[in-house]
Amino acid sequence: MSRRDRRRDEKLEGQARSAEQRQLDARLVGLLDKARAALDAGDTMTAEVEVRAALRDVPDHPQASHLLAVVCYHTGRLDDAGDHIVTAALGDDDDAAIHADCGVIMTLMGRPQEAEAASRHAIELDDSLAVAHSSLGAALAAQQRGDEALEALQAALDRDPDLVEAWVHRGNLEVQEGRAVEAVEAYAEAASREPDNAIVRANMGVALRLAGDLEAAEEQCRIALELDPDCAEAHNGLGQVLREMEEPAAAMEAFRRAIAVREGFIMAQANLAGMLFKIGDLAAAEAEYRAIIETHEVFAGAHVGLGVVLLAAGRLDDAVVAFRDAVAHQPGNGEAWANLAAALGAELSDADLDLIERTLEDQRIPAADRIGLNFAQGEALERKGRHAEAFEAFRVGNDLKRDEMATDGLTFDREAFDERVSEIISSFDASFIERLKQGGRGDARPVFIVGMPRSGTTLVEQIIASHPEAVGLGETNGIGFQVGFFPEGADDYTADDVTGFADGYLTDLEDRIGDAKRFADKTPFDFLMLGMIHSMFPNATLIHCTRDARDMGLSAFFQDFSVPHPWATTLEDIAHTIRAHNRIMEHWRGLLGGRLLQIAYEHVVADQERQSRRLIEHLGLDWNAACLDFHRNGQTVLTASNWQVRKPIYTGAVERWRAHEDRLGPLAKL
Repeated sequence: MSRRDRRRDEKLEGQARSAEQRQLDARLVGLLDKARAALDAGDTMTAEVEVRAALRDVPDHPQASHLLAVVCYHTGRLDDAGDHIVTAALGDDDDAAIHADCGVIMTLMGRPQEAEAASRHAIELDDSLAVAHSSLGAALAAQQRGDEALEALQAALDRDPDLVEAWVHRGNLEVQEGRAVEAVEAYAEAASREPDNAIVRANMGVALRLAGDLEAAEEQCRIALELDPDCAEAHNGLGQVLREMEEPAAAMEAFRRAIAVREGFIMAQANLAGMLFKIGDLAAAEAEYRAIIETHEVFAGAHVGLGVVLLAAGRLDDAVVAFRDAVAHQPGNGEAWANLAAALGAELSDADLDLIERTLEDQRIPAADRIGLNFAQGEALERKGRHAEAFEAFRVGNDLKRDEMATDGLTFDREAFDERVSEIISSFDASFIERLKQGGRGDARPVFIVGMPRSGTTLVEQIIASHPEAVGLGETNGIGFQVGFFPEGADDYTADDVTGFADGYLTDLEDRIGDAKRFADKTPFDFLMLGMIHSMFPNATLIHCTRDARDMGLSAFFQDFSVPHPWATTLEDIAHTIRAHNRIMEHWRGLLGGRLLQIAYEHVVADQERQSRRLIEHLGLDWNAACLDFHRNGQTVLTASNWQVRKPIYTGAVERWRAHEDRLGPLAKL
C-alpha cells in the first residue's frame, strides 16, 4: 500500500473514531441527565440504573462516579458512597462539587481528616460553596477543634443562611461543647426551614433533654417518628428521654426499636446495655456490651460499660482488663482511667501516669474525659504518697466538673440549702409526725441507711446484704420519687398522702425485695427525709452513718461522683453541707431517739465483728458469720464505693486527712 493510501485510511479511521466518540459522549450525557432527573424526582432506583449504564460505557468516569456516590448516600449505603466519591475525586481534581460532597460523605463515615482535606480543597476551588464550609465545620468538630468548627459553620451560614445541614452541624457542635440551649436554637433554625425533617426533630429532642426539658424533648422525638417511623435517631432519642423519666421498660423498647430499624446502631445498643445495667440485669448487660465489642472492637465506650458491669458484679480482675482495653483504643477515656486508678492505686505504673499527663496536654480532649483523667491522676498520686501533687490534680478536676455542671444549670446554693433544712426542721415536729404516722404502714422490713456521702453507707449496706435473710437495694431514691422535692407542700400532707407514698414505694421495689426479711435502701441524702420515712414506716430500721468530718470531706473532694453533686467540688461547699447535715441530724435525734441507730465508720474499721453483730442484732436477725465476709457476697454495687467494698476492711482511710493537714481549709474547723 502506498504512503498516500495509508494516510487516506488513517484519516478515514480517525473520522470514524471521532464520530464514535461523539456518539458515546452524547449517550453518556443523556444517561447522566436521566439519572439526575430521576434523583431530583426521588427515584433513586432509576437514577442508579442510568448511572451504572454510563459507567459501563466509561468506567470510573468522575461525574458518573460522583452521581453514583450521591445515589448510594441517599439509599443509606455509606461505604459504597465513600468508594465512589473517592474514585470521582481522584479522577477530577478541579470539580469543586465533587470534593465538597467528598467532605460530606467522609464526615459521615467517621473519617474527619479526609473530610477536612476534601472540604478545604473544594473551598480553594470555589469559596462560595456553603456546603463545603459546612462539611469542613463538621470535620473540625469531629476532631474536637470547636473554635475552628464554629468559624467554618458561620462561614457556611454567611454564604447560605438557609443551609439546613449547616444549622444541624451547628446544633451538633453546641451539644458537643455542652451548650444545650444554643443547640436547641440552632436546631429550631433548621426546623423552621425544613419542618418535616425527622433528623432535625430527633436532634432537637436530644438538645432539649440535655437542657432539662424532658416533656418538650419527648414531643420532638415523637414528631420525628410521625414523620419517619423508621428514624433510628428518634427511637434512640426517645429511649434516652424515657430513661430519664424513670420509665425503664419503655426506654428499653425504644432502644430495641432503634436497633431493629438500623442494624449495627451501636449507640442504641450501648444505651440498651446501660439500661439493662441500671435495672440490675447484669448478665444481659454484659451480653449486650460483648455483642457490641464483637462487631466494633475499637468502640471504647463498650469496653468501659463492660468494665462497669463486671465491677458491679464483683469481678475485679475482669473489670481491670476491660478498662485496659478501653484506654488501648481511646487513650483519653477519662472514665476508664479513673476506674483503673481506683483499682490499681499505687500499682498504676509511672508509664501510665506519664500517658495521663501527656493526654491532658491535648486541649482537644473533651471536658468530661479531662475530668476523669484529673481524678485518675489524683488517685494514683495519692496512693503513691505524692499528696501535694494529688491534691492539685483533684482541685483541677473539681474545678472542671463545677464548670461543666454550671453549664447545665447545676450549682450549689448554700443559702437555698440552709433554707430547705430550716423548713424541714420547722415542719417536722413531734406532733406533725405523730399525725402523719396514722397513714403509715407497719412493715418492719425496710432498713434506711443515711448519712453524708463517703461516710460508710455502702459498707453498712454490704454487711446487711451479706446476711442470708436480707437484701441490699443500693441507692433507690424511692422516697424522693414518691414524695417529690421535699419539703414542698409538706404542711398540707395528710395521713392518706403518707399511705399513698408508702404503698407506691413498696410496689416499685417488690420485685427486688422478694422474700427477704429485711431490705436495705442506702440513699445517703435521705437524711433530709427521716421524719417522712418514719411517718411512712414507723417500724422501719433507721441507720445513720458517721465519719470524721475531715476524712469524709476530703473523700468527697477526691471522688468523681457519677451523679451530679455540685456541693462536692469545693472544700467550702463541702464544709457547709456537712454543717447543714449535722444540724438536721441533731433535730432527728431529738425526735426519733433510740429508733435511730448511729454507726461510726471508724468503729467498724477498728472492730468489724463487734459493730457488725450490733448492727444485725438491731435489725432483729440472728447473727450470721457471712456478714464478716461482705466483700464476697456477690451483691451488685453501683455506687462510688464499688472498688472499696470488694475488698476486706482496711484502716488506710482512717485519719487520711493528716497527709493534707495544711490543705484542709474550712474542713479543719468542723
